[in-house]
Amino acid sequence: MSDIVEVLQYDDMQCGTGIDIGYFAARFLKKPKIERYGLADLGGEVGLMDIKKPIVIGEIFQDWSGKEFSKEEIKYVVHKAYTSYVIMERLFQPKDLFSWVWNPFSSLRSA
Repeated sequence: MSDIVEVLQYDDMQCGTGIDIGYFAARFLKKPKIERYGLADLGGEVGLMDIKKPIVIGEIFQDWSGKEFSKEEIKYVVHKAYTSYVIMERLFQPKDLFSWVWNPFSSLRSA
């Protein structure tokens, strides 16, 4: 069972499956070395150069099974979730979003 699924098995949250974004990106991009990259480095691989690591003040997630989380812990999780979402969106985007657009100047280059 992946770490993701184990984390999501607490209390009311049930998850039948999960995939690590590094594992997915490494397979999708055919770059095995990136499997262990952090989110900021994975973002760089898909062209997102402005991803910053969240600033962590104090200890985070001392007790995953806790019912209450600090504001900093919530910000940290939301940052990681959103960053993961943006990376996955970028992975699924075509390489050239506007390749289908007619370019009136393209015929001039071939002449």
